[in-house]
Amino acid sequence: MEVNQSMGVRRSEMMAALSLATDLAMGQPVEFALKSCVLATRIGHKLALDANVLAEIYHQSLLRYIGCNAETHTMVALFGDEIGFRRDFARIDTGRAAEMAALVFAYLRRANAGAGMLETVASVARGLVASHRVAVENISGHCEVAERLAERFGFSAEVRRNLGQIYERWDGLGLPRGLKAEAIAPAVRIVSLAQDAIVLDSAYGADTALAKLKARSGGAYEPRLVTLFTDNAQTLTAGLDETSWDAVLALDPQPPAVMSSS
Repeated sequence: MEVNQSMGVRRSEMMAALSLATDLAMGQPVEFALKSCVLATRIGHKLALDANVLAEIYHQSLLRYIGCNAETHTMVALFGDEIGFRRDFARIDTGRAAEMAALVFAYLRRANAGAGMLETVASVARGLVASHRVAVENISGHCEVAERLAERFGFSAEVRRNLGQIYERWDGLGLPRGLKAEAIAPAVRIVSLAQDAIVLDSAYGADTALAKLKARSGGAYEPRLVTLFTDNAQTLTAGLDETSWDAVLALDPQPPAVMSSS
């Protein structure tokens, strides 16, 4: 789809609308991505990042999960309730094997609850063995779909690159490629922290969320970002629950890109 500057719908409007659908697909409340866009952009401004990186943050916040349809069939087959799994996956520290194993085991057992005991045990055992391979394949597929859609919408090479890093971690234990530290794009590192901060606050409250973020410093997140966020959490999150569509569109990198049908 061609990007046209003179007529048509603003690309940011399409991306914001699409983000509402991906919120639901990921088991998050509607406007989760919009809130994360505001929060991540505030973090970027606090770091005095340049306009290009701020633009990448804006787009990563809205587009991070646009490839989520790629793995739906596999996740349903393995876990049953894929939306519930995605919701709970977003709350754990995926670098901790015990947390990951407990989540996978709980959903495998639930998905096979109607089977006999021996069949359930066998199915859960097979699922546990296959879960890592499936995770790599699913997230790789998710990233590939996201990158292709971003290319079709006319996004830059940097935005497409970022969508290929959505589950990478500061400690190198992420997926799909195990990138580490500054090999991960700044926009990816910031959006991951911002979105997790919102998820954890919603699930556990502000104090527990901050404690969990601090515990993951140097693991899931860049330590500098954790310190900046926890030291300035009240300012950075002020009014976030009242985030509006217009507020997000006002952050649209200038000049705004406009979509045409050609």
